[in-house]
Amino acid sequence: MKIKGLVELILGLWLLVSAFLGFDPNGSVWNYFIVGVVLVGVSFFLIHGKPRQSWIAGVLGFWLIIIAIAPFIVSGMGIYLNNIIVGLLITTTGFAILVHGRKHIHHLKKMDKHLCYRNYGSE
Repeated sequence: MKIKGLVELILGLWLLVSAFLGFDPNGSVWNYFIVGVVLVGVSFFLIHGKPRQSWIAGVLGFWLIIIAIAPFIVSGMGIYLNNIIVGLLITTTGFAILVHGRKHIHHLKKMDKHLCYRNYGSE
């Protein structure tokens, strides 16, 4: 889970950097900046093993894909591809962490329940 959190951190930092590189003359600098800041914040939760916030990363990835499809916001093929590729990566890792985290939590609950019943008669 830490590796996926690190991937989200790198993608968030890329969005922060790309906001100020000046690719987009339409002014989506604030969009990239806000999404990057939120993604960096979420990635710190993911690196420290708190997968419940990963749905935010998935939604941010969908947002980048939707922005890429909107013709009045994105100008240029490079920005379009950047939004699609980064959006897909963010969405995939965000929801993968969420699914993996739920399976892991469910497995821990089953183990805890099993240990509680197993030790019940020994006292």
